[in-house]
Amino acid sequence: MKINNSQIDYDGEDINQADLSANPLHVFKEWFLKAQQEDNFANAMVLSTVSLLQQPSSRVVLLKSFDYRGFVFFTNLESQKAEDIAYLSRVSLLFFWPTQIRQVRIQGEARKVSRKEAEEYFATRPLGSQISAWQSPQSRHIREEAIHKLREKPVSDPSQCPPFWGGYRIKPSQYEFFQGKKDRWHDRILYLRSPGLGKYGWRSTRVAP
Repeated sequence: MKINNSQIDYDGEDINQADLSANPLHVFKEWFLKAQQEDNFANAMVLSTVSLLQQPSSRVVLLKSFDYRGFVFFTNLESQKAEDIAYLSRVSLLFFWPTQIRQVRIQGEARKVSRKEAEEYFATRPLGSQISAWQSPQSRHIREEAIHKLREKPVSDPSQCPPFWGGYRIKPSQYEFFQGKKDRWHDRILYLRSPGLGKYGWRSTRVAP
């Protein structure tokens, strides 16, 4: 199957590197808030991990909070992604906001959030989501007929956070901000962590499109 090769020419805003904050978190926050105005799933991000068999794997998860400590998402701690992180804690995140022709790529290290933080977030989930967290053995192979039995499995106190459920915080070591531009002359600004450099400990450089 051939894909229509007609290309849409991008017309994104120019990025002047000198105008960007020396702290990439500030840049991310500015871009994220703008994306939220036009996209109900602005917090959707592709999380990529590597398994024990050296197999890369990607999936979309939802960003639930971010600050100077990193970017947080929640999941079943017995899932495939959790197993991958236990093997190799270095992961990558990708945000794509098509209405603004923007991407943000983040590389960093994943660490579990505290039990208290996981419990506090779990308490805010809708009841149905709390119940399914208890019922589903995420990423495990199951028979088709077992789905209905799992969903009917009684849960004594769904509001309590399961012991096998929690979250991860990714502490960035690298950011890349991508702005689509006309004739594929995209703007790409790369931030690398450089401890001891300046106020925030980051250095930025422009990358060829």
